[in-house]
Amino acid sequence: MPKKPPPPIANVTQGGTKTFYLLREDQAPKLGQRSTGKITFQVLTDADRQALFVRVARNEGGGYVSDEAVPFNAIVRCINERDAERPIKADLFRAAFVGRSSNNWGFMTAILVHEGLLQRDKTTPHHLVDAGGWAAWGARQLQVEGELSPVRVGKEPLIKKSKPPTPDETPSPQADATQPQDAGDETMTPSDEVTVAEDDMPAEPMATQDLDDHGTEAEVAPQQALLSSVPDVTVRRKGRLTLKRG
Repeated sequence: MPKKPPPPIANVTQGGTKTFYLLREDQAPKLGQRSTGKITFQVLTDADRQALFVRVARNEGGGYVSDEAVPFNAIVRCINERDAERPIKADLFRAAFVGRSSNNWGFMTAILVHEGLLQRDKTTPHHLVDAGGWAAWGARQLQVEGELSPVRVGKEPLIKKSKPPTPDETPSPQADATQPQDAGDETMTPSDEVTVAEDDMPAEPMATQDLDDHGTEAEVAPQQALLSSVPDVTVRRKGRLTLKRG
């Protein structure tokens, strides 16, 4: 089964940006035979000039790298806790990083070779050996005097800005005036009228009245009798009746 990578050592740049102070900046050649360009790195310290950090600042030729200030003591720890019987390879420094880019430890190895802390194995050039002098190297970096330039390391937090309302979304001061009136208004609207065709009205039998002994009958118009029993009736043309609600 493949060996699981060791857990990362706590890195001060984890969880946002942090300000450091620049001791020096330099470039280191890459170790790969087909690699092109150089690595720009920075040696940083804190405000009290007590701690030391190494940052891969830029990479010529492309390739992603995590923007981290790697504590120098975390790098030394990787060296001290390694299996001394095994050759030093780039992935030895994986635990010193928070980011998981494979370029991280490869570029850090190139920086350490450039600084003389690691050397190529004379018999196996693609293997590296510990050159020693870690404490002395760190002490020399912290001897820089004078005012140091601040350096921001890490990604700035993403702040989502609220979008101002558009003119169409801005409430109109006349909005309340256009609201419908409360229920209970007795004003009749066109939709409150009920139109009924005469053919749909209920049939009414002819009303009759005896006038003389001979049985002569006088007819009373059925529509007139019907209209007299329906309140508020308006007769429209074309044979339709409109009933208004009382």
